[in-house]
Amino acid sequence: MKINTYIFSVLALLLFSSYNTVDKEVRFGVKVGAFPTGKIQSYAIFRDRINGVAISYLPDEAAFLKYLTGTWPLPGEGYRNYLEENNIIHFKIYHYPTDDSVWYCPALDSLWKLRFAIHPLDKSKANGWSNGIIKPSLKQYEFLGKNYNIRNFEGSYFIDSNFFNILRDVTNPVWVNYYKSLY
Repeated sequence: MKINTYIFSVLALLLFSSYNTVDKEVRFGVKVGAFPTGKIQSYAIFRDRINGVAISYLPDEAAFLKYLTGTWPLPGEGYRNYLEENNIIHFKIYHYPTDDSVWYCPALDSLWKLRFAIHPLDKSKANGWSNGIIKPSLKQYEFLGKNYNIRNFEGSYFIDSNFFNILRDVTNPVWVNYYKSLY
């Protein structure tokens, strides 16, 4: 019986020592589209593992903002404000102390404008920046592909440094005017 326990312990040690679960990287991303959930943006947090296992989490917008700002800690990362770390200065988050579930971010709320000429769910919002009704013009797609690695809105996320870059850019009026001028 002792030998079986010893052999099992040695095998378990070998197996779990090769299965290293130390996190390498945390990446934030957002995808803009018309989703079956009735939302037009999908948020993701990706974590790569050293052993090649990728883990992703698809939070709602409020949870995403709480992780992004370090209000909620990510396991293994603690309370890190990724916005400050990436020099996002025009990124404002509003939440109301009486209702912690209401979070609003103007930069994230502007991302739909990249894809749509008119907000697909709320016609009372201002017009979008897209030169197509439900997708950008070819030149806008080329611009997004070259600068943010976006191939199409159905399958591509603004992710990692591209995510932080687009958040900075959509708050820059010069950048917005240039994007709108691409036909």
